[in-house]
Amino acid sequence: MTDAIYESGFRSNGNFYAASQRLLGMTPTSFRDGGADESISYHVTEALVTPVLVAVTGRGICDVIVAGCRDTLVDVLAAGFRRAEIRAGDAALAEAVELGLAGVWPPVGWSQLPPDIHATVVEQSVRLRLDIAAPTPR
Repeated sequence: MTDAIYESGFRSNGNFYAASQRLLGMTPTSFRDGGADESISYHVTEALVTPVLVAVTGRGICDVIVAGCRDTLVDVLAAGFRRAEIRAGDAALAEAVELGLAGVWPPVGWSQLPPDIHATVVEQSVRLRLDIAAPTPR
């Protein structure tokens, strides 16, 4: 693990763990433990003509799920974070996601990409355009 951290460009384990909390939306330990002790809010919308669920914690985006069916998105989130408290986001989260994704357009050559690559393109577009975190529950 340490070799992978250094080969990825991090100068220390501490730098990796500090960055990973922002990238994962939680600590690596909590992520590994299915979102233990985390509160996750989500919003479902459309991005690049496909359903997408954006899930956030108080630290940032923890998941972007792209699927062919809106009905399965929350189930996929719950399966991945089986120990987290999961709830639909409030109006502020919905607004942040919708505004952030309003200008997302399919990249040039989109139609030539294999369908299994579409999900990766959508996920990366969402992560690049959004820098949001859910408010800490009271």
